[in-house]
Amino acid sequence: MNSTDMQQPISKDLIKRYLKGNCTLRERALVKELMRNGEAKVLFDEVLDEHPIDDYAKTDGKQLEVWAKKFHEHLNASGNDNVKPIGNRAWLKYAAVLSFLMLTIGSYILLHKRNTADTLIAMQQTVNPNGKLVQIKLSDNTTVMLNAASKLKYPTHFNGKTREVYLEGEAFFDVAHDTQHPFIVHTSQLKVNVLGTSFNVKDYSAEKEIAITVATGKVGVITNGYSGKTYMLLPGQQLHYSIANQFISQNKVDLNEVAAWQSGMLIYHNETLENISRQMERWYDVKFNFKNEAVRHMRFSLKQKNDRLENVMRTLKFAGGIRYSIAGKTVSIW
Repeated sequence: MNSTDMQQPISKDLIKRYLKGNCTLRERALVKELMRNGEAKVLFDEVLDEHPIDDYAKTDGKQLEVWAKKFHEHLNASGNDNVKPIGNRAWLKYAAVLSFLMLTIGSYILLHKRNTADTLIAMQQTVNPNGKLVQIKLSDNTTVMLNAASKLKYPTHFNGKTREVYLEGEAFFDVAHDTQHPFIVHTSQLKVNVLGTSFNVKDYSAEKEIAITVATGKVGVITNGYSGKTYMLLPGQQLHYSIANQFISQNKVDLNEVAAWQSGMLIYHNETLENISRQMERWYDVKFNFKNEAVRHMRFSLKQKNDRLENVMRTLKFAGGIRYSIAGKTVSIW
């Protein structure tokens, strides 16, 4: 950067335009330089006091990565991964904006206020695409098998009285036993509370119900906002929650079948083809197109493991007399 560039005054207006992505290349270079050496930090803090976080969603990714690196260095300065109280509110505010903006480049730091003290909690997120399974080991040695098209948010290190994670989709949890720190899984409508057990949670937004199934131990389930009643489940029991009418039912299930997805097994008993197709879309990363509406409601029983899409479709064809075609990532059925 030449001396002429550096003579341009730094101002709050310039920082606002930079955060919104509205400044020139020369101005952007100036702000980056001043942020690196700390000269713009006071004005930066003042801007954050005056404007809401979501005004600044267009900051360029490279600068966000620089801020993210500095933020992580600050968190890890003491040599461990524990979440630490931060007494400097200006830094907390700076980090909060960073956390919001990092959403634009695929990773972020989620900040919470705990009790009366400002506490930074570094969160991470695993987003599993269609066609894949992934195993995650949490900081307390809990293991999670995450199904396709699912997302799990969890702290890099558990801190406080509870161990809390957030699930969208399906996962099997094998929770490390800790009677002093309950493990809580948040779904769209339910909270699952355990001390140390294993269980399956299924909550896909495209489906009409949530299912919680216990493999070992005891699990408590409560609906969000529900006035106090907890449903207790034992091994082999499954709770169904209807999203449409909030109706809850419980039944006994075959645990081998509930866990079958972890080994690539498709198992269905008298299930509609529409419901079967949803899982196949996630597993094979395809889209089903029903050319005949009546076919959606045809029912099938199916048990097939680690097989190619073509072979599964051939099985359905022979079992129910359907016709199909596969073109790229589209499966048409009639």
